Amino acid sequence: MVIPLHLSVKQRVDQMIAGAKARYGCHLAINQSHRTAEQAQQFHICHMFLHNFFKHLKPKHVSADGRTIDWNRLSDPTVTWDIIPRPEQDFLRTKNHQPAQRQLINGRANWVAGYEPDKQSTIHAMKQFLQNAHVTSMAAPGKHLCGEPCGCGGHASKHITGLACDVGGMDRLGQLILTKNRECRTMDEAVDHFLAEYGLWRPLAHLPGKAREVWHLEALPAHHRHPHPVQKADPSLHHKLALERSSHHYAC
Repeated sequence: MVIPLHLSVKQRVDQMIAGAKARYGCHLAINQSHRTAEQAQQFHICHMFLHNFFKHLKPKHVSADGRTIDWNRLSDPTVTWDIIPRPEQDFLRTKNHQPAQRQLINGRANWVAGYEPDKQSTIHAMKQFLQNAHVTSMAAPGKHLCGEPCGCGGHASKHITGLACDVGGMDRLGQLILTKNRECRTMDEAVDHFLAEYGLWRPLAHLPGKAREVWHLEALPAHHRHPHPVQKADPSLHHKLALERSSHHYAC
């Protein structure tokens, strides 16, 4: 199968899902195909304060662990968060888990006494936010080069522009393909070859631990696509994609 280059990632994913069901009886589901810039930035700020699984990104104001956003920067009342207009309503919580409150004193923003942000309550709010959105791994910024209170300089999430799509059930698909295709040695290899038929791949599937995203799909790089519909699948495709993943930095 050769997928026309004009098809969007979402259109390719729709065809792939139909193919998985017809050929292997595997029912896949789209978890997320689009995020607003504000959603992406919310996910990113929470991720960069709580975890930071990115190998090449660090906040401009980094905490003592050398990886995550510094609490003093996150809780600074004078800092205006990019894209997120009301961080108090979303994340910054008092010890009583109420939204923090600002006030202007002589033209300068300050926290209202008794309504200052509490670190542990804020951590709880952010963890709950990511959990409710089923975001368990890396989350790219909502704008190019990020912004306050992170400022890591990362590229904007591909979910904003429709260049990425999250699909659940990839491991199950790999298992089912292996029962019919003896040429593939692993589930990852089986899924790589299947997705390539639809012009898709998983650039974050090689990462270790919680940074690994087996569900994140993007358009297959042009130099890996089949040039002709009757051409047999490249038996070294899985190895080539592994090299592509390891030699480039891809953001979600």
